[in-house]
Amino acid sequence: PPPPTHVLPTGVPVVASAVAPVTAAGPAGLQAAGGLSVDPVLLLQQGVLGPSSPIATPCLLLKNMFDPASTAGDAATQQAAAATLAEEVESDVREECARFGELVHVWVDAKAKGFVYLRFTTTHAAEAAHRALHGRWYGGRQIVAEFQFLQVYNSHFKLAATGTK
Repeated sequence: PPPPTHVLPTGVPVVASAVAPVTAAGPAGLQAAGGLSVDPVLLLQQGVLGPSSPIATPCLLLKNMFDPASTAGDAATQQAAAATLAEEVESDVREECARFGELVHVWVDAKAKGFVYLRFTTTHAAEAAHRALHGRWYGGRQIVAEFQFLQVYNSHFKLAATGTK
């Protein structure tokens, strides 16, 4: 039988899926352990913060949340559609992640391949989000969740150690 589906308030269906355990095995370990059905190249792609952290931190990168290339039309239309899509994804992520703990920062990289950066107040909250979101389906795409280095995250997004600007 197909996995159960949940529809988010924005109308985007999310299919529940088995979640891979947190490992430090790297991209190959994620693919094998999680049974992910994403492009293997995506597992190796780094975001603006560089390589992922092999240990849990309060910071997460969610990959494959959307495809910015899926918008059609001229440049102005594509830019407007990408901005709207980024707002919808951010709203959905904030709503979903609120159940794991306090989320102090979210940034949707509308130019990357569906990358969303999250900063929780605690590592425990980020671990809970990782367990729930890694391998899960959103908008017909399987999410890859990776921890990010805290100091690099804070420095890049100009956040204080507490997560505030």
